[in-house]
Amino acid sequence: MSNFMIDKGILDAIDACKILNDKELSFELWLVGKPYDVSEIELKDRINQLGLSEKVKIIGPKYDEDKYEILRICDFLVFPTKYEKESFPLVILEAFQFSLPVISSFEGAIPSMICQDNDGFLVNKNDLNKLAEKMGLLIENPAKTRIMGLNARKKFEARYTIGQFEQHILNSILQSLKKNVIEKKRA
Repeated sequence: MSNFMIDKGILDAIDACKILNDKELSFELWLVGKPYDVSEIELKDRINQLGLSEKVKIIGPKYDEDKYEILRICDFLVFPTKYEKESFPLVILEAFQFSLPVISSFEGAIPSMICQDNDGFLVNKNDLNKLAEKMGLLIENPAKTRIMGLNARKKFEARYTIGQFEQHILNSILQSLKKNVIEKKRA
């Protein structure tokens, strides 16, 4: 939902779709973003080369309400990043906000964001078979996908809203003040 970057796993997502297509699964993958280190032409060539032109669509960049509309109508998010500087991807929070389970990788803080088989799946980077397996599982099990999406939304509400952030900051400040008062009493 940002830039088309090789290290963010865009080519892996497409290649996993080839595995799903070979299994004759019914699906559609939307690539939302803008070119960065891989061009739209390169993506189209790969999609056509793998025989996926009917299944993988390049949507292009979407922002604000247009992005939210995409998230409202999707079933789940695929984010197989292998970006070594990955930290805390907002795209995962956005997916959780819209009740979407997420399939991602063991990079940065992502393992602390996704609870395996509860609100998403974690796969090893470059493991196309496992990525395709988890995508296929969600495609073939819409009830499981909905339950995982509801779990993702619950997690978002419990941990990642502005109110939760403010409460966390307030609690940290209060803890710090309390520690300072105790230390001053000891001195």
